[in-house]
Amino acid sequence: MPYCSDCGSKIESSESFCPNCGQQQQPEVSVTPSRQVPARKSGIRWAALVFGAVMVISVFLPWASVDFGFGFRETAAGTAGNWGIFSLIMGFICVAVAFLPMPRIRGMAHVGAGALAAIGIAGYWGGVEGALGLAAGFGMLELSPGVGLYLCLVAAVAVIVIGVVELRQKGMPSA
Repeated sequence: MPYCSDCGSKIESSESFCPNCGQQQQPEVSVTPSRQVPARKSGIRWAALVFGAVMVISVFLPWASVDFGFGFRETAAGTAGNWGIFSLIMGFICVAVAFLPMPRIRGMAHVGAGALAAIGIAGYWGGVEGALGLAAGFGMLELSPGVGLYLCLVAAVAVIVIGVVELRQKGMPSA
């Protein structure tokens, strides 16, 4: 049995007005909660998967090129150094994390792995520069970054951006 919305007296469900205070009653509407399934945002997951794969593949491409002159040129892939292997591992993590069902953890992992891969790229190039930079400074050789280094860096930055987007979509507080 319903109650009056104004005075709280018991009223019959068929009555439109309260017999005690005369307040007009709203008809009782039964509300069944509907379960809304959120729209799946799989596009961001696919982007993370693709850029993680680009990061992995780019480690096997030339990261550094040294021209010694007289037509002698040497290239080295990212796998030639520990920092390149580190970036390779971060790429695999980006690919694996794309399948996680927990968006917050996925976003944090993408930001972290992308940032660590970028650190690995900087470490690799810093090591190459340190080892060969003096000779390059004297004009004895020409040192240039390779396409793999650029691809890996672009993929790492893209994964960081994807992670930030994932975090912002799920209500993570922004600064």
